[in-house]
Amino acid sequence: MRKTLATIGLSVVALQFWGCWSDVFGVNHLPDRIPIHFDMAGHPNGWGSPSSFIFLSILSLALFLFLTMIARFPLKINHSVEMTEANRERQQSLAIELLAWMRTEIVCVFGLAQWMASNLARHPERATFSIIFLVPVGMILATIVWYVVAMLRAGRMQTAS
Repeated sequence: MRKTLATIGLSVVALQFWGCWSDVFGVNHLPDRIPIHFDMAGHPNGWGSPSSFIFLSILSLALFLFLTMIARFPLKINHSVEMTEANRERQQSLAIELLAWMRTEIVCVFGLAQWMASNLARHPERATFSIIFLVPVGMILATIVWYVVAMLRAGRMQTAS
């Protein structure tokens, strides 16, 4: 599952860079002024240049690599239960899975934001609703809760036996 999530995450980052190149340098590049921030109703309230997508793509890649590096050192991760020899392997496995999900979900949210801003810049008559971002944010929070509960349960099961 971790390799699948890594493949999805890297694919989204690659699509972001391709979209960024297309938006900034491509044949059908974006105008010099595009919406980059939206209110809760989906109306643009912040403007910038298409080159701001370069920063967003680099930030997305940096977060992906940062979370990948953290997962390489599972003993350094702060766990929600006391680590013992009995629960160490399961806790580390859950923490690494959580990081794999988090990096993929975060990169997907960045990709969605870039796609929505690009789409709105190309088609300003199409209103988008920023409330759509509540779904991925809710998914990220649900993932965190799911894994914290799993870690707590695994910690209790190991100490009980």
